[in-house]
Amino acid sequence: MSSNNKNSLPKMNRSRWGHPLVLFASVIGLAGSSAVYYAQIRARQKARNLFLQTSFYQEALELTRGYKPIVDKLIEPIEPLLVDTTSKFNTLSPLGAQVEIPVRGAERSGIIYCYATRESVDDEWHVDKLEFKTGNQPQSFLFYDRDLRKTSSTPSSTK
Repeated sequence: MSSNNKNSLPKMNRSRWGHPLVLFASVIGLAGSSAVYYAQIRARQKARNLFLQTSFYQEALELTRGYKPIVDKLIEPIEPLLVDTTSKFNTLSPLGAQVEIPVRGAERSGIIYCYATRESVDDEWHVDKLEFKTGNQPQSFLFYDRDLRKTSSTPSSTK
């Protein structure tokens, strides 16, 4: 016997899929990447639902539907689209939030930029500012400001 036969590796039966370890590694890699992809989708859904459940989201939609120039531009019914949770603009902290709410009407679509705050985590959310932008506008325009509403609704004392 030659010395090559003593040190040679045992023969493995190769399948049509290649080496068994390559097949095993491929299956593990596919399963792992699928799990990561599913986890990302679930995280986005949870973040989107977190925005949808907040009172400022609903209030922003109500205020938008009640603002005649936007209703005239989009044409009713005005419906919200999915919030893009990957946008850097969308943030939610314990006391402040800002979110881009895409909306679509019968003729056009646009984006509502909502800014909201609350005094403490036990308090209700308040929409501070709302801006609107359609796809063909270079800038958004402010259509609701809570600070302006507070000052205009307080009665002035006349002497």
